[in-house]
Amino acid sequence: MAVDFASLLTDRLNAASNGSELPSIQQLVSEYAAADPRMAVVAKYMALRQSRATESDQSAEEPQIPLETYQKIKAIRQELDQLRQRNDALAGALGACYLCWGTQVTCPTCQGGGVPGAYQSDRALFDELVSPVLPQFHLTQSTRTRADGHNGEDGQKPKEVPHG
Repeated sequence: MAVDFASLLTDRLNAASNGSELPSIQQLVSEYAAADPRMAVVAKYMALRQSRATESDQSAEEPQIPLETYQKIKAIRQELDQLRQRNDALAGALGACYLCWGTQVTCPTCQGGGVPGAYQSDRALFDELVSPVLPQFHLTQSTRTRADGHNGEDGQKPKEVPHG
């Protein structure tokens, strides 16, 4: 007795509505292949493809790392992203290449010509990052820093830049 694929599929759907598990397409094709030899080739192809996909998935899995190591990597990545943002902002404020600051002739952006001032600086970034520092360099004779590190005007020692 010949079984057509639509009837087989309908029977399986009816069985599933009565609580039976739905078979996979590969299982349906394999079952139909028992009645139609032409479908046996399709079933064999699907089985081979599935086994190769499973092998590929297993070899592509990433190695498992301890949670503590993952958290450290994540924190380092966040810090790197923040430092890159700061670097890019300062390079923009000073009109420099954000990748190498003009120090690498192999730089894909500037070919070593991106020193500070080489490009139009971003005025808003300049005002935010550089302008607050400029008064320290425009000191008059009476306000220059003495050899002992104290300011001649108010006797206060200048603030040191914190080092991370």
